[in-house]
Amino acid sequence: MKQQKTITISLSLSSLALVLGLFSACSKDPQVPAYIHIDAIPVSTDYLLEGSNSSKVSDAWITVDGKSIGTFELPATIPVLASEGSHQISVDAGILMNGIAASRVKYPYYTTYSVSKDLKKGAILTVTPDVLICDGYGIAHPRRFGLACHLGVLTGLPSIGVAKTPFTTAFTAPEN
Repeated sequence: MKQQKTITISLSLSSLALVLGLFSACSKDPQVPAYIHIDAIPVSTDYLLEGSNSSKVSDAWITVDGKSIGTFELPATIPVLASEGSHQISVDAGILMNGIAASRVKYPYYTTYSVSKDLKKGAILTVTPDVLICDGYGIAHPRRFGLACHLGVLTGLPSIGVAKTPFTTAFTAPEN
């Protein structure tokens, strides 16, 4: 009988310690996140020149100030615990590898969208591309209308061509 009373008292003290520990771990001043909202990551192509635009971009890989926030299925509103002020936000397009939901990968043919924006606690920031930077030439193309120009015309956004490999021909500036 005495042993049963001792077990009951020790269980009661353990339960009390657990409850007090849980309540003391609660933060009195919770952080309020800022939110980043992404509806979709569009891929525009000219069917005759580039083929289908059926990329099936379904995910966004989000990085804030070089720190990975995670991968989110689109459309998404992502909470970000960061101080107020300017932050570098990077968005990579994601697809399902071979259409399998468990195999999410970055879309290899889409350039990372990177922008510096101000985050405010409790506010929602909608991220949409406003300048396209692509791996290719613009007016420096030998025919004076490279991939960057095509993307700018098709999307209606300003575009910048940044080519990795130079053409072997000489470039002369177009006459005005």
